[in-house]
Formats: sequence, C-alpha cells, structure tokens
Amino acid sequence: MMRPKAGWATIILIIVTCLTIGVMVGLVIRDWDRFIVMPLNEIGDFLAGTAGTVALIWIVYGYLQQNKALEIQQAELKNSVEALNLQTEELRNSVEQQRLSAEHLGTQAKTMEEQARNTRLQLAEERKQIIVETYPLLTARKAHSRVVDGKLHQNLEFQNIAADCTAGELTISSKTAVSTEKKFNLLRRYEVLDYMLIVESTKEAQTDITITSMSNRNKKRQQTFRWSKGSITEIKCVPPKD
Repeated sequence: MMRPKAGWATIILIIVTCLTIGVMVGLVIRDWDRFIVMPLNEIGDFLAGTAGTVALIWIVYGYLQQNKALEIQQAELKNSVEALNLQTEELRNSVEQQRLSAEHLGTQAKTMEEQARNTRLQLAEERKQIIVETYPLLTARKAHSRVVDGKLHQNLEFQNIAADCTAGELTISSKTAVSTEKKFNLLRRYEVLDYMLIVESTKEAQTDITITSMSNRNKKRQQTFRWSKGSITEIKCVPPKD
C-alpha cells in the first residue's frame, strides 16, 4: 500500500512546532527568576497551553493525513477491483476460446473418422474387386430332378461370378452318391457348369461337392458345397470371398 509522502505542510508544521518550543524556552529563560517562583499549577497551565496548541495542530494534521491515506487505499482497492474484472474477462474469453477450440477439434476428429471410415470402405471394396478379378467364384443352385431306377438324379448348376476359370475339377465325398468326379477347362465369368448328382433316393446322408478352380492368373480357389435334404449350400471357401 502506498503511504502519503511528507510535503510542504509537514515541513511547515515541524518548523512551527520548533518555533513554538523555541519561543516557550526563550520566555522561560528571559523570565527565569519569575518562572522558578511560579506556583506549580501556573507552570502546568503555561506548559499545557503551549503544548496543547502544538498537539491540536498535530492531531488535525494526523487526521488529514489519515484521510489522505484512506483515499489512496480506496483508489488502490478500486484499481484492484478493475484488475480483477479484467482478469475475469480474460479468463472468460480464454474459456470461450478453449470451448471453440474443443468444438473445432471435435469437428476435425469427426471429419477424420469419417474419412478413415470411407477409406476403409474404399480399400475393402478395392480388395474385394481385386479378389473378384483374381479368383474364380462359383455359386450353386439346384435345377430339375428326377428318379430313375430308385436313384435320385439331381441337376446342379454352378455359375462363375468372378474371374475366368481356365481349369477346374469337381469331386464328390459321400457314401450314398454314385456320381463321379468331373473335370472342366474354360468357364468364363457368368457361364454355368452343369453337373448331374446321382444319389440313392432312399438315403438321407449328405453329400459334399468340392470344386477346385484355377484362374488365368494361376490363382487357385477351392469351394465345398453340401447337398442335404433337397438343398445345396456352400460350407467352405479358400481363399475367402472378402
């Protein structure tokens, strides 16, 4: 806290005090003979009158100085309040900037996440397309069927929906099937391979059909289909489709 500096008023007051004391001492010295024979109450009145005047002046001066100090204190307090208000405003602005930055970062993160997701989807689609263009891929469906001499003759169709197949082989794994394996050469995309599955019609045992196909890029794929209870489904594919 700043304190009021001694100015001309203080200096003048000190001078007046010194002069008053000097005058009092001078009067005492001049009338020493009378002073020493004065009653004590008169001496006290003399000293009280002189010192009281000086004390009153200093009391008034102290009161004025105290008021001045209070004014300075009030001004400093006002400045402190203004500084706190400025700090509060700066803090509020800082919080707002951080909030805006957080929102911006959140938007950037969402955008990057969306871009990454799109990139993953694009790469997956490109990989799928590469697989389609590299390996043959057969789908199976059943066509017409008939029973001849107690045996079920089921016509199956395998359609190639991917890369051209330049060579392939179809094998059977079943205790009830009487069909034989089948080899084939060229099976272009979207062409169909017909196969007649012959099984004992009185048997319910399942039949696995494995087809190994080779593409024009010398890439081999092996698929296994299972015939059971009048329907055919794929159960294995190496390499996988995706």
